[in-house]
Amino acid sequence: MNLELKKIALSLYITVFAIALAILGAIWYFTRSFVTIKVFPTEATIRIDDKVFKTQNGIIKTVLEPGTHDIIVEAQDRIGTSKKVDFSRGSNKNVSISLTEMPQPIQISSDAKMTSHGNDFNSFYYLGENGHTLFRVKLGLDDKDQTIKTIEHRSITDTKLGNNKEITWSPKGELALFRKNNNDINLFDFAKYDFVHQTETFWGKNIGSVAWAPDNSEIAYYYNPGTGEESLILANIANNNITRVADLGAYNIKDPILHWSPDSEWLLVIPRSNDYPSNKIYLFNAYSRSIREFMAEGAQLDAVFSPDSNKILFSTYHKDPANPVAGTLSVMDRDNNNLRSLNLRADLHKTVWSKDSKHIVVAAYDQESNHDEIFRFNTETGEKDGFVLRNLGDITINNLVLSDDEKMVIYETKDGVFAVKVN
Repeated sequence: MNLELKKIALSLYITVFAIALAILGAIWYFTRSFVTIKVFPTEATIRIDDKVFKTQNGIIKTVLEPGTHDIIVEAQDRIGTSKKVDFSRGSNKNVSISLTEMPQPIQISSDAKMTSHGNDFNSFYYLGENGHTLFRVKLGLDDKDQTIKTIEHRSITDTKLGNNKEITWSPKGELALFRKNNNDINLFDFAKYDFVHQTETFWGKNIGSVAWAPDNSEIAYYYNPGTGEESLILANIANNNITRVADLGAYNIKDPILHWSPDSEWLLVIPRSNDYPSNKIYLFNAYSRSIREFMAEGAQLDAVFSPDSNKILFSTYHKDPANPVAGTLSVMDRDNNNLRSLNLRADLHKTVWSKDSKHIVVAAYDQESNHDEIFRFNTETGEKDGFVLRNLGDITINNLVLSDDEKMVIYETKDGVFAVKVN
């Protein structure tokens, strides 16, 4: 082969190699996503799909596979955020995330327990003055700086109350059933708000869990007079017209918790036997008066319906020596489809549904700080989705209320009841 042919062959090889490299480069480029994330404050921690990235002046540049990725940004004294971001092939995407300062919780009362949702927009109740007086609080946001303001905070009873360990409210908040320390139940009427005509009358005894139907049509309760009878009762508000709708003893259901669906058609029945594996969830239909097993496996602790009455969030007993919370959360459709474990340890009484029946707001024990944190959680993706409130202090949250506009969380601790802005 002469020199000229060798030069041509070499040139051809180089051209083919260059084209191959270009093709490979194009394939690599168009099968990747290039992302620049800028955060404020600059010292914030960035996690993408649980991998921690170090920033330079609040900026990271990285390459990701196309698709949806979880981005979590957190910083000291800021409201953390968690979001899913879609990245397309061969794209150069810029993402900017600024964390707002974590607002300081405001203390509503230093003496509060049995905090519950109110009957008016952004209102709630609590029992104060050493358990002797009921208070009603209504909150809002200031138009100028969006800080929490107290619109109303007043007692709705005088100091006549006492020895109450549980309150079951009527849907409109005009009546309440008070469970006394001896387990007797009294009906309290404080609708007139004049303190004079408010009355507390005996309502019933030998009664376990009580659930007031959301449409105010009836009250369900477990009745066990000690004679061997274990009945599910539906009663009118005065409890002088009762109907035994199910023999719970026939299902080996012991001392169940009862919760209505928001549409008042279904009743959750969750046994509370000391034999955890036998505690399965049952569904009672108020129209057909039929009862069926909801969970094939046992060890359920509690369960609640979603606002649309189509999903059931439940807690299953699963002890872990490294975590003080014994229950893990799962969700399933009412028709027994789409069972999803949320891989989340939390008490159900410290968990509330959002109106979209997709998210929950939950107070859960954080093993890093050894304290409770509050966050928004997507039950469909199984991920934190929205705000994360950490560093609330050395506290244990007893229960949780979400405001109607979902912009505030009201939580109760041993030091009283607090409110914090979250959106």
